[in-house]
Amino acid sequence: MRCQVLREEEGGGVLVVLLDMGGNINLPLTALRQIRYDYMTLPFQATQCFLQGIQPSEDGEVWSNEATEAMRELVGDTILFAAVVSYTPDCVPLISLYRRDHDQFVHLNERLVGLGHAQWLSQQSS
Repeated sequence: MRCQVLREEEGGGVLVVLLDMGGNINLPLTALRQIRYDYMTLPFQATQCFLQGIQPSEDGEVWSNEATEAMRELVGDTILFAAVVSYTPDCVPLISLYRRDHDQFVHLNERLVGLGHAQWLSQQSS
């Protein structure tokens, strides 16, 4: 798997981001291998982004297991449409995410709020 090292961890490990699957994992340094340069010219299959305008409803910091499961159900086995609305100060895209249900588009940011798993950010904190 292609990955990018984010930082060294205590004990000789590294934190990496998986470029084609998404997500971060800790690995021992010995698990890493140099890959051919031309493999890095292929487009990445995953990218980091945040849902625009919402945050977890409980403490505003961490998504609950229920919210994560609801998101899995909303995005599983369907084609999604993302619209970049803005960027964070460190250039991570903020998106509105949609799925098509029959003849209409469902705004997933809004749906998570409607299900009680997220809350809208105030204008000051967005």
